[in-house]
Amino acid sequence: MKLLLVGDIGKPHGVAGACYVRRYNSDSPMWRAGTALLTLTADSVPSDGDTIDATPVGELTILSGNEHKAGRYVVRFEGHRGRAAAEALRGLRLAVPLDALEAPGDDEFFHYEIVGWTVETVEGLVVGKVRRVVETYAELLEVVPVGGGVTFFVPLVRAIVTEIDRGGQRVVIDPPEGLVP
Repeated sequence: MKLLLVGDIGKPHGVAGACYVRRYNSDSPMWRAGTALLTLTADSVPSDGDTIDATPVGELTILSGNEHKAGRYVVRFEGHRGRAAAEALRGLRLAVPLDALEAPGDDEFFHYEIVGWTVETVEGLVVGKVRRVVETYAELLEVVPVGGGVTFFVPLVRAIVTEIDRGGQRVVIDPPEGLVP
């Protein structure tokens, strides 16, 4: 089954069965009560990449979730009460089936889908391929240059990324001087 990794479960919080969850996309609407998430053991998930082919070991449904101190997110899952139950979940990875995701809008894309796409300038010069999307205060495309060499980063802003072409599997950029090696 093709899955998108969305988070992982950390240590318990309190004694009622809540636990910390590291969300890979805190803006996603999936982090609300009633959402069912598939679980995987950490050792069954490769260390890189957002999408995997895997068989889930279970399913958890969010009972409640809220922001806690220092930007940490605390979740309670249905049917899991008490600290011991939360401790038993520690280390599980959370995922959703790719085919369950809503289609992105015309000016939107999923980070996982553009990995491997060609990056070219508005003049049509191919400069590399997308290696990954790096999430910082602003998202960046890490690009492997044509012919190899050190990767470079392209800020995901409209002034630079002018087009995301799904059909052609390409990202068109209008790079400022010095951005592309």
